[in-house]
Amino acid sequence: MSDDQGTLELLGRHLALALRPLRDGVTDRERFRALLYQLGWDPSDLPPAWAALGTAIDEATARLDALGDPPTPEQITDLLTAARSGYHAIQGIATAPPGVDPAVFLTEIEERLFELLLTQYLAAALPSAYNVLQMLNVIQLEHVTASGERPSFVRVHFKWAEIPKIVREPAELPARVYGWGTASLNVDRIVDHLSELLCSLRVPVRIAHPSDELVGAYLDLGPEPSPTTEPSLVVPLGYVEVAGKLREIGLILRALPAANGKLPGLVVEPELPESLPLTFPLTDNVTLRVLAGTNVATTVGILIRPDGIAIKYPFEPGTAPPSAGIGVGLDFTPATPTLLLGAPNETRLEFQGASADFAATSINGEFDASLGAQLKGLALILAPGEGDSFLRTILGGGTTRVDIPLGVEWSRRHGVRFTGSGAFEVSVHPHLQLGPVAVEEVTVRLALPASTPPDLRLELGLGISGHLGPLGFMVEGVGLQADATFADGNVGPFDLQLGFKPPNGMGLSIDAGGFTGGGFLICDSAKGEYAGGLELEYRGFVSVKAIGILNTKLPDGSPGFSLLILITAEFPPIQLGFGFTLLGVGGLLGLNHTVALDVLEAGVRDGSLTSILFPSDIVANAPRIINDLKRAFPPLPDRFLVGPMGKLGWGTPTLIRLEIGVILEIPRPVISVIGLLRMTLPAEEAPLLALQVAFLGVVDFDKGQLSFDASLFDSHLMTFPLSGDMAVRAYWAERQPPPHRGRLPPRLRPAPPRAARAPPREHRPLSGQSEPPGRRVLRAHVEHGAVRRQSRAVGRRQRLQHLRLPRARRADPDRPVPFHRSSGGDARGAHRLTHPLQREAGPDAGGPDSLACDGQGVVRNRLRLHHHHLGALRCHLRRQHPHGAGSHRGAAAAHRGAREPGKLARRPPAGHPPERESS
Repeated sequence: MSDDQGTLELLGRHLALALRPLRDGVTDRERFRALLYQLGWDPSDLPPAWAALGTAIDEATARLDALGDPPTPEQITDLLTAARSGYHAIQGIATAPPGVDPAVFLTEIEERLFELLLTQYLAAALPSAYNVLQMLNVIQLEHVTASGERPSFVRVHFKWAEIPKIVREPAELPARVYGWGTASLNVDRIVDHLSELLCSLRVPVRIAHPSDELVGAYLDLGPEPSPTTEPSLVVPLGYVEVAGKLREIGLILRALPAANGKLPGLVVEPELPESLPLTFPLTDNVTLRVLAGTNVATTVGILIRPDGIAIKYPFEPGTAPPSAGIGVGLDFTPATPTLLLGAPNETRLEFQGASADFAATSINGEFDASLGAQLKGLALILAPGEGDSFLRTILGGGTTRVDIPLGVEWSRRHGVRFTGSGAFEVSVHPHLQLGPVAVEEVTVRLALPASTPPDLRLELGLGISGHLGPLGFMVEGVGLQADATFADGNVGPFDLQLGFKPPNGMGLSIDAGGFTGGGFLICDSAKGEYAGGLELEYRGFVSVKAIGILNTKLPDGSPGFSLLILITAEFPPIQLGFGFTLLGVGGLLGLNHTVALDVLEAGVRDGSLTSILFPSDIVANAPRIINDLKRAFPPLPDRFLVGPMGKLGWGTPTLIRLEIGVILEIPRPVISVIGLLRMTLPAEEAPLLALQVAFLGVVDFDKGQLSFDASLFDSHLMTFPLSGDMAVRAYWAERQPPPHRGRLPPRLRPAPPRAARAPPREHRPLSGQSEPPGRRVLRAHVEHGAVRRQSRAVGRRQRLQHLRLPRARRADPDRPVPFHRSSGGDARGAHRLTHPLQREAGPDAGGPDSLACDGQGVVRNRLRLHHHHLGALRCHLRRQHPHGAGSHRGAAAAHRGAREPGKLARRPPAGHPPERESS
């Protein structure tokens, strides 16, 4: 049998060998009783029905013996199938032996019998793996006392669910297994697990008790008696002759009791003579490394507690620790590489050595302990025969070796992680050139997929690039992938899938035959999302761009699909008459997609519309364009989008460009118009005035609403930036209230479904001068309200019943601007308003609610009011003062005098009667 065995072959062999003890147990009565006694049962006889288990196990053994050297894939598949059949036979036990409780027995036997067989085989054949699984809390031992007719026994748990937790919560592992960080630290368990692991690696160990003097020196107890501590673990690594005597070199792990309010911890003592060299061979394949300053003539201990690290010389207090810290390491260099994943002649992962290090180093004056392990010579061997013809052309006919520096470390500061990374993912950039191919990046990732199965995934991906004649290419994420699912699968109790990992994305570029451009393809199989783009230009004459997004899963993970395609074509101007030209055409098609109107409305101001209407340089801007399209047109079942687009121009050369698209959503009765208007004067090469406007118009027939939003972006006049926004809302649905925030009746107060946003304003005078300090300018957007007037004729006099002018939107939306004509006044006489019109000057002018007007009734506070509001205001002022502008000015002065005590009102002109107040 070859020493190089593939991963699936090893799993099949171990599972078949683990079932053999059961074959002996179902053929002999005494062996059957001994087997079940380990599970806490004392049967009196062997049921005949259990003989069927022997048949399934014999089949697995026969498949194991039939393996070739090397075995074929079919033989490995047959072996795994037979082993899985033996596992299923155990799960199908339906007969309880005499002498046991049938109900309880049949409930427990399916799980516990296989756990016992698997853990016993690991402890005997793979003791290092057994002990590592114990330290990771996957294998747990529970002592069960005798009860009733059941004897006492040791219950073995194989916790498959703990394996994903190692990756999800690595920092919590010491607390779950040993109680680290609590007052009940289990040092005995730590010593047991480490000693068994080292023994399985053929490293000698021994157990010793520390002296009371040493414990008291570590705890600074002085003459007080030392507390009782757990035994220490001594790991002798070798012997060296010092001054004619043999001295032992090694490491000692001791318990550190709680003291002075500090939690219990551990002490690591390196036993390294002062004359020991920094590199010392222990065996032919193992070498000891010592950090300078660690080999000292006196006892030194590294005190590790959950709240801190310290280096202490127990018998020489006050001695300063080495500035570089203390540390030791072991290097393991076998003669041949070791296969880690894969098969010998296929894409695989192998390593040529390993190292382990323990150190206590000073970082900014604070000590930190770290324990790490590295795989040396770790390499990903690519066998391109498993890929497609394109990859075989790139990599050639032989194998490709890519070295991966990878290690795992634990430190009190950072917890468990990959070396050089913040999590279980590491990327390196070897910049390896292999003929026409350059390996730019290597990524190793151990993660829990967002959706299960699988429960655990290991990925090794490469980022490669190169050129094949006029064709340039880039492939990202191609390599090896291993998926593990901890449920009934192809390996019995779990499922393991190994093989070639397809790329996450590909990019191509071409420059030949007058064609220039490129494209990309992005694959995310976990999300079921595939996106691609293409941009080609022929001799600068015609440019074609296309982007597609295909989803094979709906956003909630349920089955379904959605497709979004955007295609545009641009070409030299085609004259349409009157100076207008056609510059391009395009369109958008969406299956099971909808329009997110709020995203499009926000896109007017954040620039997202440039990713929808004739996008530029789609290869370089692929992430942004795809993200904007996904946000603006999210998937939704049973919705369809159709969106013709056009690009128009005016002038020769083109001075004004309009990119516009009309998007129809079926069956939802909504029409969306998006556009970009660009103008450069006097020339595009050197514009003095550059205006760019993004706009969105929406007609929603269900809501009875028409909306229009526009925003200036990246615009300027010479060196002065220009900005501005506008929003219009119109409603025609029955009983639809306007977006008014005044004091309307309760039945008219509900807000519209989608109110116009108040865009941020910034006032910047072009002259560079600030506004006069006494001048207050109000800015607002158009807000339509209602004016209601009722009048009745009384002889030749007309009585005005009511006049209301709705306020404009201000900073304080809860404070209305009252502008009322009091009821019961003479229309031809002078009437007093409940909130007089004031001039816009001085701090007493009424704050932001004040309005400024002159004698002609012209509103000068820069509020853009509806025409009928101004008409009502002019009508009101003319009726008050029929003698002309001078009379209006006098009335305004009179009002100012009434509002501003201490100021004299201007006397009315001769012949004009004084103002009469209404009731």
